[in-house]
Amino acid sequence: MSRKGSPRTQSYFTPFQATSGTAAPEPQPAAPTPPQTPAAPQAPSYAQPLPATKHSTPEWHRQAMEMAHGLHALLHDPNPPPHIVQAVQRAHYAWSLGGYTAREVERVTRLVERAWSALRGNPGVDPGAYLLCAEVLHRGLPRKIRSRQRLPDVVRIVRHMHQQSIESVAQRDAVTMLLGFDEVMNHWTDSLRPSSAPDR
Repeated sequence: MSRKGSPRTQSYFTPFQATSGTAAPEPQPAAPTPPQTPAAPQAPSYAQPLPATKHSTPEWHRQAMEMAHGLHALLHDPNPPPHIVQAVQRAHYAWSLGGYTAREVERVTRLVERAWSALRGNPGVDPGAYLLCAEVLHRGLPRKIRSRQRLPDVVRIVRHMHQQSIESVAQRDAVTMLLGFDEVMNHWTDSLRPSSAPDR
């Protein structure tokens, strides 16, 4: 008649089984565990793309959210990468229109349009006409721009504008140079070389 024994519990420490005629070996001390090197902290990602939003959501909304997430990570990084800092500076420059107001940019644009109309109405422009057009343009500029742009610089911009055959290109270049955007773009182009802009 068999007896039901009590249920056996799982054993996590199995004793060494000695063989016939052989003494059980003495237990060896466990080898010391080598110290573990802590994992290097991962650099925060500032340009993680966000999942696509609903069709009714404008694209700029997704872009703004993506920038907000990146800026939040950047503000908590004590040593941000230089190319990320430059990206913030470019974004702020565009956000603030380079320190100009929308009204000032509109005023410069209208002055350039008038100068273009005057130049195109007189194909055979002589240097004296360039100077006269530049003087009118220079006097009409907002004070902060007029104090930065000398009259000879405006003459050069007027001459460049007259040499362009496409109206939109001529006016865009003139407005860009009067506001100093061309100098900023040249600086950014130099800072965006592949060697100085690793993947984010």
